[in-house]
Amino acid sequence: MSGMNGGLRITAQSIAVRFSVKASHMLSLTQFSCTLSTLPSVDRKRWWQGGVVCAHVSCNCPLNFERRNSMKETCRILIMIAALFAASNPCYPQWVQQSVPTDLTLLLTVDFLNTEVGVAAGYNWSTNFLGRAIYSTNSGQNWTLAQVPDSARSLVTVSFVGSETAYIVGAYNLSPFSDVQGFPLPAKEAAPTNALKAIGMERYLHRVGLNGGGGYRGLFLASTDRGMTWHTKGVLPDSVFYMIGAAFVNTSVGYATVDAHPQVGLARILKTTNGGNSWRRLTTPDSIPYLRNITVLDSMKAVAVGYQYRNQTVSGIILHTTDAGDTWPAQEFPAVDNFTDVFFMNSSTGFAVGVFAPPLIRGAIYKTTDAGMTWSPLNFAPDSVLFEGVRFAKKPPVGVVYGERIMGQSFLPFVVRTTDGGLTWNEGVIDSVRDNSVLIGGRLLTPLVGYLCGGDVVASAAMLHTTNGGVTSVGEHSIYEIKRYSLSQNFPNPFNPTTRINFSVGSQANVTLKIFTILGTEVATLVSESFSSGGYFVDWNATGLPSGVYFCRMQAGPFGETRKLLLLR
Repeated sequence: MSGMNGGLRITAQSIAVRFSVKASHMLSLTQFSCTLSTLPSVDRKRWWQGGVVCAHVSCNCPLNFERRNSMKETCRILIMIAALFAASNPCYPQWVQQSVPTDLTLLLTVDFLNTEVGVAAGYNWSTNFLGRAIYSTNSGQNWTLAQVPDSARSLVTVSFVGSETAYIVGAYNLSPFSDVQGFPLPAKEAAPTNALKAIGMERYLHRVGLNGGGGYRGLFLASTDRGMTWHTKGVLPDSVFYMIGAAFVNTSVGYATVDAHPQVGLARILKTTNGGNSWRRLTTPDSIPYLRNITVLDSMKAVAVGYQYRNQTVSGIILHTTDAGDTWPAQEFPAVDNFTDVFFMNSSTGFAVGVFAPPLIRGAIYKTTDAGMTWSPLNFAPDSVLFEGVRFAKKPPVGVVYGERIMGQSFLPFVVRTTDGGLTWNEGVIDSVRDNSVLIGGRLLTPLVGYLCGGDVVASAAMLHTTNGGVTSVGEHSIYEIKRYSLSQNFPNPFNPTTRINFSVGSQANVTLKIFTILGTEVATLVSESFSSGGYFVDWNATGLPSGVYFCRMQAGPFGETRKLLLLR
């Protein structure tokens, strides 16, 4: 800096400014005045960190500012500069880590009674899995270890069901570690055989402690003091080795997804009508190894998700009941490898998330608007992402989907947010979380307040919190908004005989989608009509065609793109 004609001249190749802003206040720039003599090739970056904006400005030639006042005024100019660049790039949602007790390896679930009172649960790992729960009465500013039975192994799902009452499902460790229903504990525990067939499923089962040994049984806990102390409740049917998902209509009526065979994987759904004192096993297909989660819409309707393994083929599965659990019609999704979570934002609109079928690993989101009777995929499938959960606030259509991004042999936590019911998605900023961390549980209390939990699997648990709600970016920064033409890779691929092809249309256009052989012979026209801006899909049934390589060609005005498809009989 140097004085110049009684004023102050600032010449900089790079300026970094940090300042605090209350969320309820707006910056007024009209009170400042300065002259930007040059502003070429500006590279702008900005972060929102718990109410603090950090702006970094860099350019390929000096920035010159003149001000004829005090150093205080000069500082105000710098703040204005940062504000200009911050304002030109709307804020992204940020998730800030909260402090949790060190006696925790992984948090699997979190729920809140209101904006202040919450409970999270998971386990601590030393030489064995030891179930742990924590509670907070001040919005997570402090988390305290709750009292749980010493035999608890893993606490998988927690649910508040009343002003004082909460339930947890999971498993407890058997002692001694010997035989269980005729299944001995192997010297080295292995994941259930069918679990290996679904992408990410083996990893999830090991995370929750369900590793095929059989040295555990299903566990149901209740709390009547808002999660501070927990006690076992009721009697479970035989062959319930793990309780995984749970959802309750009220303090009396609820459902749970369970593992009924620890070595091969056999999913079942249980129902209670007396607050967990007793449970009844409901009828579901034997071809389903695991049901990850379940949700209730009302006293008659519920939806469960997972995957099916039949005829050496894995496919996503959604079960729904409209008669209080007496029957569970199944919907199979060949394009999906497995579903991991389901959540309804009202009585008719819900979302199911998971991962598409190989060869590519891509996150999958399906949506229903008729209470789960039919489902359609959203045109949002990020590469190398495993979705673990989905949650919406009470005020729709604001929601988050979370999980992890696969990076070779490691992974990073991943979260995206929508404010328009899934049409557009924006990736959140996750603050100071260790590498190889995952996000498994979540709760969105309001459009601005939410919690995500997980950890780095082998070392320490993590609880993330946002209060800016996801101040989302717009325009060009709405990273998954449909603004361009694209042709996605088909799913599944290879396929036999049916595959799904997604495509996006940036603006009104005549679109053709045609299939050609490797020699250029046209064998099918899948689409030939006018489309408005949006995301679409078409299914191609290649029955009657021989195995081999085919090409799908999309043409929309000057735009053209081709994908290779592999048909294997």
